[in-house]
Amino acid sequence: MRQTQGSNGLFFYGGVFCVTGATLMLQLIQTRILSVVAWYHLAFFVISTAFNGSSILATSGELAR
Repeated sequence: MRQTQGSNGLFFYGGVFCVTGATLMLQLIQTRILSVVAWYHLAFFVISTAFNGSSILATSGELAR
């Protein structure tokens, strides 16, 4: 069975959607756990640092391309 270009793009964007959703859910769970275990403000500091790291990685990857 041969796949067309359109179905490859659908699988790619579906995979990006799933990975992004899983990453956001992981960060949400980490925020909830850290806010209970540690101090409340520390949890949001850790998650904002993770967001900054992922955006720096995405920007550097785009600029390298």
